[in-house]
Parts: sequence; C-alpha cells; structure tokens
Amino acid sequence: MKKVLVSALVCLAGFALLMQPAISDGQEPDKWTVGTIMQVKPHPGAKPDADSSGASYDISVQVGDTMYVVLYTAPPGNMLAPYRAGLELAVLVGSKTLTFNDKLGRTREAPILSRAAIPPKQPQ
Repeated sequence: MKKVLVSALVCLAGFALLMQPAISDGQEPDKWTVGTIMQVKPHPGAKPDADSSGASYDISVQVGDTMYVVLYTAPPGNMLAPYRAGLELAVLVGSKTLTFNDKLGRTREAPILSRAAIPPKQPQ
C-alpha cells in the first residue's frame, strides 16, 4: 500500500511540473489581467452594417494605466460589439495582440493598433 501511495504522489508531482508554463529567455509566463472596454467605434473604411464578412471595430481597452486600441472583426451576423462599452473582461496583452475569450469561451486575438499611457489622476 505504501509503494502505491508513493508512486501516485511521484506521478502527481511530475504531472504538476508538466502543467507549469514554460519560462524561456527570462520571460515571465503568460499573465491574464482585467481590462475594461472604454469605447467602440466602427473601423475607418468599414461597412456600417454587419454583412456576411463581419463588421470591424476599433475598440479601446484600458488595462491598468495603459489604453490599447485594437482592431476587432466581429463574427458574421454578430452585431453586439457597439454595445460592449463598460464591459470588464480578462485579457492577455502581447507585444502585437490582445487576447481575450468571447462569451462562448473561445479564445480570440485582436491586433493592437496603438497603445498610450494614461496619466495618473491628480488628487482634488
């Protein structure tokens, strides 16, 4: 019985090590954080209504003290993006993309068009 328990613990420890994110080149593992959608605007040159190809939007997302503007292309027939201002969601900020999960749990990536530091608020 003791050998079975020790074997099980060794297997669990090995499994836990395998599930850890790999850290290479001194980089930190992926870090999800909370972002808030601040503004949604139709992408310049995009069609005003969602057709079979989906509509594109410039979405401003505040993550900490940084504002990211990403290009989001809605799935065909989905016209909910303009009504998402104020929504908080988990995001993963990459060097060129912002990753998030949609309402169905599918992972989506949106290219970052711009990023800007938000100045700290002055005490009143």
